[in-house]
Amino acid sequence: MLQRIQSVYLLLAGLIPAIALFAPLGFFSKENGSYIMMATGFIAAEIAPYSGSYQIPWGIDTFTVLTIILSLLNIIKYKNRPLQIKLCNWTVLSIVLFYVAYIAYSITFSQNTATDFTPALCGGAPALSLIFVILAKTAIKRDEALVRAADRIR
Repeated sequence: MLQRIQSVYLLLAGLIPAIALFAPLGFFSKENGSYIMMATGFIAAEIAPYSGSYQIPWGIDTFTVLTIILSLLNIIKYKNRPLQIKLCNWTVLSIVLFYVAYIAYSITFSQNTATDFTPALCGGAPALSLIFVILAKTAIKRDEALVRAADRIR
């Protein structure tokens, strides 16, 4: 299972969003205060650290957890390559929907609180995960083609 390169890619695609789940995704600033956007909620930065959650961005949280689950589930299904390809497609969709929710929440929160949004480094973590999922999908397709060619020779 872990001998195949796509398993390593999928493991990285699952671990990167897991780390980003607990790191800041962006910062909202204004003259009299600022907020930190995390997958677990918006936090007022001038108050004690992590004490006042303003709102939980369920879309960001849901699609981050879904990306983690799909990537790790994909490793377990290593004997069923067509299913792995479908799970990779669903993982890509989950990452794209994460960014839709990320943009929607950042625009909405910025307008509601009259703040300026600055994305954090971990806001790009799912994009790195997307690259690993695409690399895994190409490796899975290559394995499937190799197996089909071997079956044709027999």
